[in-house]
Amino acid sequence: VRSDDLHGNAGEFSEEDAAAMAGEKVEEMLTLLAKDAKISVDDILPPCMTLEEFLKIDRKDKDAMNRLRGLAMEEAEKKGEPLLDAEAIGQEDIKRFGELSFLTCLQILIYHDDIVDSVVKKKVGAIRHPTSRKWLFFAHIPNELIAQFCIGSIVIEGLDLEDFERMIHIKGKYVIQLFGGEEYIRLYRVTETSIERMHFHVTTCDNLFKFVCTTQRDKSYESEKKYAGEKHWSLHRLEQVVLFNLDLGMNKREWFRDYFGLKGSETFEEKLNYYKYDPDAAKSRRARLKLKGWENVSQAVQCDVDHLIGRMHMWMNASIFGMPCSHSWNQCMGKVRQRMGCWGFAFANIKYNGGIEFPSMYL
Repeated sequence: VRSDDLHGNAGEFSEEDAAAMAGEKVEEMLTLLAKDAKISVDDILPPCMTLEEFLKIDRKDKDAMNRLRGLAMEEAEKKGEPLLDAEAIGQEDIKRFGELSFLTCLQILIYHDDIVDSVVKKKVGAIRHPTSRKWLFFAHIPNELIAQFCIGSIVIEGLDLEDFERMIHIKGKYVIQLFGGEEYIRLYRVTETSIERMHFHVTTCDNLFKFVCTTQRDKSYESEKKYAGEKHWSLHRLEQVVLFNLDLGMNKREWFRDYFGLKGSETFEEKLNYYKYDPDAAKSRRARLKLKGWENVSQAVQCDVDHLIGRMHMWMNASIFGMPCSHSWNQCMGKVRQRMGCWGFAFANIKYNGGIEFPSMYL
């Protein structure tokens, strides 16, 4: 990677060029998933549809979106039928799993459109790797970032409980690799005379947290315990915050917002309501909030990342395989998948590989 590339001088592309490179990147990431899960890329996609056909679905055609949603529901029925017969799950579990499969289908389309949008509007620099010839995308991290914090972080910081969305300030100039790849993910500090690969952390000047820049495999939650008691962020969390601040990602994509009828600052999570996805977890959460006097406190809905396929390899942290969400949504969705015995990214039948065991009591 050349200095000029990271300073943002990495090419100018037409929308047609950007769509071609986005298609290549989607295929690259889905191929990594297929190889790891020992399935084919076709197993991830809707029945009888090629990747090219899938990526050409008209995002603004609600009938087309409804057909995709219907296919996801049919697939959930097939996966859930044996468990339903054994009375291990209920019909609601199948419905929730179908909705989740539909959301992850849309996440692939959003990832594709984010690449196109960011390349054409020069939000990222795009270069080909000199040996693999795969596309790499780099973006400058804004010196001011809007970020949301969970209620636990707010309490620890001694801030107003309603003040969960804050402006944070980055000291120095940094470039982050977006959209993942086999060597996900890299962070660089840029000065007038040098480019320095960051392996450890970046501190904000208001000292709210540090960015943990892991370069090794994220095997499980155990790998994060060494940071207990410190204010840290994972690099994939930082990527989601950068995407949000560049007007990219699930909750920023206009056709997605139109389909779900999102208004103002509403997110998909608020519209779908995780309480309906896991009533037991919701009941437990309400009880704990009431105990602390927090039952009427507004909650962050973009303070976590839902890993859609696992965490065993660093490429699994790419934004195509992660949705911005609250801790509660993340845990409730995990419980839905756990009941179904399948992590189920889009139409794939896969098992979750590496991560957190779900506690009996949710936060």
